Amino acid sequence: MTTTQNDLPTHSPDDLLKDMEFQHVPIVSIGGGLGSFALVDRLRIGGVSADDIRVVSLHRQPEQAFADACRDSGMGPRDRLRSDSSARIDNLWGFPGYAAREARETKRPSLMLRSLVEPVLAQPYAPTVGLVQHAVKEESARIGWNHMTVRGMALRVQRQPDGGYVVIVRRRGNRRDLALVCDYVHLAIGPFGPKLTPEAVSFRLKHPYPQRLVHAYEQHSEVYDQLAEHGGSVLVRGSGIASSRVIQRLLEDRERSGQDIHIWQLFRHYHDQPTGPLLGRRDAGYGYAHQPYDYPKAAYGGQLRDTMKRRDESDRIALSRKLGATSTPYRTEWARPLREARAEGWYDALAGEVHEFVALQRDGKDQVRAKIRLANKETYQLDVDYVIDATGMDQQAENHPLIHDLVEQGIADVNDLGCLRVDDNFMVVGSESHSENQSGAIFASGMNARGGPLAPVDSFLGLQSAALSIADVLADHGLGKRLTPARSVRQWWKWMGRKSL
Repeated sequence: MTTTQNDLPTHSPDDLLKDMEFQHVPIVSIGGGLGSFALVDRLRIGGVSADDIRVVSLHRQPEQAFADACRDSGMGPRDRLRSDSSARIDNLWGFPGYAAREARETKRPSLMLRSLVEPVLAQPYAPTVGLVQHAVKEESARIGWNHMTVRGMALRVQRQPDGGYVVIVRRRGNRRDLALVCDYVHLAIGPFGPKLTPEAVSFRLKHPYPQRLVHAYEQHSEVYDQLAEHGGSVLVRGSGIASSRVIQRLLEDRERSGQDIHIWQLFRHYHDQPTGPLLGRRDAGYGYAHQPYDYPKAAYGGQLRDTMKRRDESDRIALSRKLGATSTPYRTEWARPLREARAEGWYDALAGEVHEFVALQRDGKDQVRAKIRLANKETYQLDVDYVIDATGMDQQAENHPLIHDLVEQGIADVNDLGCLRVDDNFMVVGSESHSENQSGAIFASGMNARGGPLAPVDSFLGLQSAALSIADVLADHGLGKRLTPARSVRQWWKWMGRKSL
């Protein structure tokens, strides 16, 4: 079984500090995924030495957690993400974009033209999973990622009386625990895990065959294998990007295998006409609300972002919920087969909510009965061989033992979304030192910082935007330099030449 950042043992602070190795560094980033990578990349570009940065991670490379999430949701290296060409997590400047790189590698210049005429004359370009992974791997080697990484779990972040923090790390293998003494801590832990609804949890606790009810962000390839080999029925619950990817995989498997696979999809809200506020209106059809990215493009760096920054926390959260309501990009590779499936009668859609899952046996075969309360208030019972829940990720920051401990210590707080409360520079509210003789603060980015000044905070551009803000604060306190136009041009040339930092 894979160990995760959430499998944290319970220890008292005194026990943790016994027989421990100490290291002193200015900044520690906890997480080791793309959020940590975005900040570390910006700091290295800003002149911070690799010796002054430590990244606490369970993975060797920053793209591994991202790759695992893609794999578990059924996405392969050639599948396309929900991201813009210029949103290069490995390229701070966004130029040349992913489209240019893919056009060069595949010798398909039409990709460049497509990115220039989208979305009016072509569907918006989106990079593939493999393209992003490979680009991040190259940049991590250029900035010396392995030199900065500590493999292990962060057990506790403890404030020191004279300022700064101690990050206590349980290292892999038989090595002694490590205490990283630092001025600044960056939290980019990401989601706690798949979001399991109460009825799904209840089913799993009662029945010994959880493979009949799986989550889209769990490893569940055996479900596809069984359906491709024997056929059967499956209920997909959800209407976001994960559910559309699951549907696409099922459509492909049915065509490839020739098996009779009947797909049911349960929408909470069935959209058959444009939906959403005027500033973030989405096209819709066949139940889905369509939008190329998680949020309207203006939320990344246009008028919607400016609007977010001007509002107070409660208004930010309300606007973020409206703009980021569940949607999925329109993709012809799954939309056309889905229309055919509807016409042929082996795909059905329902609108409503499950209030209970029940196990049953029929003809000697295990099945799941979904008791559904339809949108018209009627009750409907659906018996299927498998249920794939595409209900998103658990965004409650306090479900992380590490963050829960920070809240208990009184040096962090959560907002109404259950995420860390941050200021306009992504500094965790309550973590900064208030004395002129003390230094130190905790920053957060990614999903842990939802409800702050940027709505799409967990996107590639959102992670980079947070990294830019955090790095500017650190530069003002003497750690690294701000990116002046001259430094930015010099560093871009180094990036283009793949020159190591």
